[in-house]
Amino acid sequence: RNLLSSQRLVAQSASRALSSTSTFSGKFVKTEVKDGVAVISMDSPEKVIALNEAVSQELAQAFESALENSAVKSAVLISKKPGCFIAGADIKMLAAAQNEAELA
Repeated sequence: RNLLSSQRLVAQSASRALSSTSTFSGKFVKTEVKDGVAVISMDSPEKVIALNEAVSQELAQAFESALENSAVKSAVLISKKPGCFIAGADIKMLAAAQNEAELA
């Protein structure tokens, strides 16, 4: 009887761990795992999400975290901005990189 109770507790704990587990949370990128799927969401206080260095680093960390999580079987990348996935590269960051290259 105690063995059966212990097995049920382990099964319930495992089920909870698989059904909803937070794997990464940054300023712009957050990951929630539900039923083996890592939902990696991007958000920004700006009108659109620009792919700048901070967002890129957080995306890399989120995907690395999902890869390391044995409960994750697949991943989906979404935007929290209605009607907008990602604007593309951050123009300010590209301009700064170009200026640095020209000065070198």
